[in-house]
Amino acid sequence: MRKTTVNTIANQKGSTGKTTTAYNLAYALYNEGKKILLIDLDPQGNLTMYFGIEQPDKLPYSMFNIKNAMMTDEPLPSPEGCIHSQGNIDLIPSNTWLTQYQCFGSTQLLRSL
Repeated sequence: MRKTTVNTIANQKGSTGKTTTAYNLAYALYNEGKKILLIDLDPQGNLTMYFGIEQPDKLPYSMFNIKNAMMTDEPLPSPEGCIHSQGNIDLIPSNTWLTQYQCFGSTQLLRSL
């Protein structure tokens, strides 16, 4: 069984290249035959839009739904509804609804995933 590796690209300052780095790193790892899951935790959803999802606020499920379920102890949405795929690269998209949960830190969320 292969070991799972988690890479996190984070910085509180804006315009530091986090989205571009995540996107390019994902494709570099994809080219090495790795399976990739990108999780967009930014309410602006730029990584989601890089993935070709032009209207993330209209998605039936996103990272907002996962956070909401975690905060309210409801069942998590099914992966089939949340994950969008391009080959071996999967994405759990973001949208502006995530701004409602700014007080629940992204670090706490990643630890619980």
